[in-house]
Amino acid sequence: MTQASRPWRNNNPGDLRTLPLPGKWFGQSGVDTAPGGPFAIFTTPQQGWRALAMNLLAYQDVHHLRTIRGIIGRFAPSLENDTGGYVSLVSAKTGSGPDDTIDVHQPSVMLPLVSAIALAEGGHLAWDENAKIVGVYTALNLPPPTDIQEV
Repeated sequence: MTQASRPWRNNNPGDLRTLPLPGKWFGQSGVDTAPGGPFAIFTTPQQGWRALAMNLLAYQDVHHLRTIRGIIGRFAPSLENDTGGYVSLVSAKTGSGPDDTIDVHQPSVMLPLVSAIALAEGGHLAWDENAKIVGVYTALNLPPPTDIQEV
C-alpha cells in the first residue's frame, strides 16, 4: 500500500470504522464511505493512534480479551479478513505468542501492538513515530516520554 491508501488519507492507522451514530471517535472529523466502510477520518494521525489504542483498551477492559488471538479475532473478524494470517503477523511483530496473556495498559505492549495492526491494515506507511507515541500515551492517560516532542 502507498501513502495514498485509505488509512493514510484518513489519518486512521487502524482503519477503524465509525462508531454507531450518534457516536464519534475523539478527533474524528469525517466519514469515509468507501466500500467496506464507513471508516473514521481523523483530523491528525495522533488522534487516529489514540483511537486505535482506546479501542484496544476497551477490548481488554470491557470484552476481557487479553491475547493477540482474542483481540485480533474481534478486530479483524474472519468474515472480512484472513484472521489467522493477521494473528500470525501481529504475533511475529510483537514477539508475543497468539495465546500469551498481554496487558495493553503497558506502553511496552501497546506500542508494538498498534504498530503491527497499522502494518496489517495499511502496509509500510511512513507514520510519524512521535504522533504514534503521543497518541498511545494519551490513550493510556500517561505523560509521553520526555524525549518525545508534542505533535
